[in-house]
Amino acid sequence: MRRNRGISLLAAMTVALTLPTGGASATEAGNADQAYDFRLINQEGRPVRLSDLRGKAVLVSYIFTRCPMPTMCPLVTSKMKQVQAAVNGTLKDRVVLVSISFDPAYDTPEVLKEYGERYGADFSNWQFLTGDPAEIQAVAQDANVIYEDMGDGNFTHNMNTVLIGQDGAVRQRFHGSGWKVHEVMEGIQEVVRQR
Repeated sequence: MRRNRGISLLAAMTVALTLPTGGASATEAGNADQAYDFRLINQEGRPVRLSDLRGKAVLVSYIFTRCPMPTMCPLVTSKMKQVQAAVNGTLKDRVVLVSISFDPAYDTPEVLKEYGERYGADFSNWQFLTGDPAEIQAVAQDANVIYEDMGDGNFTHNMNTVLIGQDGAVRQRFHGSGWKVHEVMEGIQEVVRQR
């Protein structure tokens, strides 16, 4: 059963604005709660559940493809690409990257596929997901990601990239967009060793 973490939009935005976006990053050890078992669809229109990925480390970011802020979604997606390049050297079959859009009205599977291609994503272990707005809200809340549709294709949101262990439990959160690829890789390697 999921727990409502009860964080308000105002509090989340205040936290988001105080977290670093460029240099240092704030990390948080996971509380070992089971991550929400989302049911979404990927860039090919195929259904994906978190439970389908059991046995692998899963790195989840939250984005929307029309994000106009270079230091937000585009930066995190670029860093996810760097993580994928590092992972694919030795851990490709043990790690999955997931980017979930909180703009499902615009970010259809086709749009997400084009977005992933623009960043050079290898779709064999990086999925771009969309789906039912209530399902996206549920999985975002589970990761303490708060967003609000401001209209005209703009969202106010915080950034939170989440590392989920092979058992489906949250292991680490990387707040903001200023996290370092080597920090995430250290977290991934630790999770993979826990097999």
